[in-house]
Amino acid sequence: MGTRSAQLKVDWSLGDQRFRSDLSQGVDLTRYLHLHGPQARCFAADPATAEPQMWQGTPLLLEHGSPVQSMILQTTIHGNGTHTESSRHVTSDGPYLGDIAPSRLMTCLVLHISHLGAIAISDDTLALAMEPYPRTEALVLRCLDTSVPQYPDFGGMDIPYLSADAMTYLADRGIEHFLTDLPSVDPEQDGGALAAHHAFWAGDRETDRRQSTITELLHIAPDQPEGIYLIQIAPLLLDLDAAPSRVIIYQTEKL
Repeated sequence: MGTRSAQLKVDWSLGDQRFRSDLSQGVDLTRYLHLHGPQARCFAADPATAEPQMWQGTPLLLEHGSPVQSMILQTTIHGNGTHTESSRHVTSDGPYLGDIAPSRLMTCLVLHISHLGAIAISDDTLALAMEPYPRTEALVLRCLDTSVPQYPDFGGMDIPYLSADAMTYLADRGIEHFLTDLPSVDPEQDGGALAAHHAFWAGDRETDRRQSTITELLHIAPDQPEGIYLIQIAPLLLDLDAAPSRVIIYQTEKL
């Protein structure tokens, strides 16, 4: 007889609302990094590659008679795939991502505000879209138009970005973790201002933003339903400003 998959359902509350999530039915929003196929490319990054580790002059490859396979991965964290970053990405005194990476399920809102062209998504646009929903710890925002190919070279491409006011709005609303399919919350060419990043992590608020993260380069299906989810953000624990990350959301029903 075959093995039946377990159903892992949890009931939880958000304010005065009750929800149920099935933890056996996750939706992976991570962009698959094909080392031998097409890849997304950002900020003129070289493609991610993998080469065999050498041991006593011999590559650790099964086809070369090695008893094990051992590869050395070369990747540009911000340029090749889904990644999560801390404020150390733009401030020298920010924490390493590995020291603040979330380790639990969190409440999350998934929204679609897709545009064609280099349009700044404003605070008013976000406020209008988020107003019907209760406040959550994380926001997943799909911004890319369906005309953008699955594995684009984002260099020079006219795509949306977040205004500084929009990121300030998210921080003031209590969003601790912002996630998007964009290669960056800022435009590719902004003279190094990175205004949206700085606004999200601004340290002049009463609440400490050092635990907050931004995740970019998600893969979000156009038909992914909007609404409330649970989310798991699982980056590698590195003493760097960012790390490759896996993101899974869990379907939720209101009770």
